[in-house]
Amino acid sequence: MISAAALVSSALPGCGDAGADGGEGGASLQAYTDAVVEAIDGASRPVVLVGHSMGGTVVSQAAEARPDKVKTLVYLTAFLMKDGQSLNEEWADDDGAEIKAYAVPSSDGTSLSFKEGWAENAFCQDCSPDDIARLESHLREEPAKPFGEPIHVTEERWGRVPRVYIEALKDLAISPAEQKQQHTASPCEKVLSIDAGHAPFLTKPNELAEALRSL
Repeated sequence: MISAAALVSSALPGCGDAGADGGEGGASLQAYTDAVVEAIDGASRPVVLVGHSMGGTVVSQAAEARPDKVKTLVYLTAFLMKDGQSLNEEWADDDGAEIKAYAVPSSDGTSLSFKEGWAENAFCQDCSPDDIARLESHLREEPAKPFGEPIHVTEERWGRVPRVYIEALKDLAISPAEQKQQHTASPCEKVLSIDAGHAPFLTKPNELAEALRSL
């Protein structure tokens, strides 16, 4: 496994366990980016930046802000989008994203929650019951604003940072076809594949760690 001393995980405002403190007002694509940029600025050397799922948009914008401080961008079954695209647009086009059937917007449109069965049927269908219970215990309403905001990246900054894509071949949240479409539209130096659902860090941690160590 990768040494824990080498890893930094950024809590994004309004998400997961940071939800209560971040609040809806604190959740935006720029706020997410600022949190990651702060971690990058605190590192003693250029970083390998890993974005999972919607985190792909965040690491793209962080690399745009700090291209000289990012050694490699890793998109772990993540959204790899071009300038001006938004998560909502890309997600709407993914006919194989079965998790969309479980998504429930709030009455005021400010957040998104998921119906019972989301984890075991469409997010982490290959997870153990214990892992599913752990996922569900951390589930919070997802701020909706960042999903509708377009990303802003340039070839001169984000585009010069080496990119790697790690596909999840059994993903039901971002379908394999959608993953391929995105890393084909924005070519990467390397494309790796893991035979897993949307959470390979839970189901294939050793394989994922070795993939990251190889970069």
